[in-house]
Amino acid sequence: MPPPTPETITAAVAALRDDAAAWLTAAIDLSLVRLPPLTVAELSAVAGHCSVFMDGATALLASGSLACAATANALQTAAAGYERDEAAAVHRLRQTW
Repeated sequence: MPPPTPETITAAVAALRDDAAAWLTAAIDLSLVRLPPLTVAELSAVAGHCSVFMDGATALLASGSLACAATANALQTAAAGYERDEAAAVHRLRQTW
């Protein structure tokens, strides 16, 4: 199989960066979610259960936000690595000609 063309590599890196941007948007969206405050009357029958649920939901949202941000970071790191590798390979090729 021949090596990928520069255009293919550029497209692949752009796709990684686009995916990273989408994951970062998801991380931001999750970090901004706020559960609505409830009145004492609304909580009267299920106060303990609702509080546990809301605390758990808040923790899951925070965890999801961190995971999305980490995925975005990993994709950005991969894209930068591919670009560095490609630049180094082109440089080596040019020195051999």
